[in-house]
Amino acid sequence: MTALSVSLLVDLSRILSDAVAPSLGPAGCDALMRSQSGAAILTNSGAAILQNLTVKHPILRVMLNTIKRHADIYGDGSTSMYAVKRAAALEAKV
Repeated sequence: MTALSVSLLVDLSRILSDAVAPSLGPAGCDALMRSQSGAAILTNSGAAILQNLTVKHPILRVMLNTIKRHADIYGDGSTSMYAVKRAAALEAKV
């Protein structure tokens, strides 16, 4: 992987991290979002936040699709799986 592609992955993962970070932990805040159908969504679930994001960048779409697939199969751990992906991207950058 080139330095540019690793840097891009880290930057893209930071975008998702910024969307989820306020909801993490015992003092996590609720997020108010609008679904594609226009319905209001109030949640503090990182998985729900990630599943309801609409993104245009192809790499972000792949990241979100893997998180959605994980949630569909296992039902839990999507935010943790994302955190591991982000940590791996950051480690690759070093």
